Amino acid sequence: MKIERLVEVSKNSIGIKEGLSFAKLEIKYLLEKYEVFLQQIEEIDNYVTDICSSLDETSKITQIKGIGIVTASGIVAELGDIRKYKTPKQMIKVVGLSLTENSSGKIKGTTSISRRGLKDLRRLLYQVILGMIRTNTAFKEMYIYYTTRRKNQLTGKQAIIALCRKLLRIIHTIILKDVDYDEGKIMSQIKYPDEFLNVAA
Repeated sequence: MKIERLVEVSKNSIGIKEGLSFAKLEIKYLLEKYEVFLQQIEEIDNYVTDICSSLDETSKITQIKGIGIVTASGIVAELGDIRKYKTPKQMIKVVGLSLTENSSGKIKGTTSISRRGLKDLRRLLYQVILGMIRTNTAFKEMYIYYTTRRKNQLTGKQAIIALCRKLLRIIHTIILKDVDYDEGKIMSQIKYPDEFLNVAA
């Protein structure tokens, strides 16, 4: 980082007062410039949030328990017009959450996400799901199911990715079909095998 290099150079200077003074001035200038950049970024973020908060898509997404206006605005800003995606799979692919198999020849490998897409949105969704596991009953139950079922049990990270994909499907449905988010309906659609229900009981 340029500021760090300047500080180091100023420490090792051999008593050149003019050079040291210049270095201090340049450091001060860079710090002031950095503060201006931070302020500009904050202003842009606020502007984008204000625009997105007035959209129908944002108001629909905030109906989902655990998602606030800032997060919903971030999702809409990254995806753009959600109605342009004909299927949830298209959204999932754009975000980079499509599942791919890492195989070599006849050897079947592991399955992972493509990671080819909107990495900032992937990071945002991951953080959102971490919060929803605590505040959203449906997502909490799905997380417990994914991580405790006997067959095809997922790790915590894999379960979160699965829930990110689930959230995108829900967002696509409520916006394209123009319906309200219904947590009870989501929970009623979760199909657990008998073996899991017996263990849970």
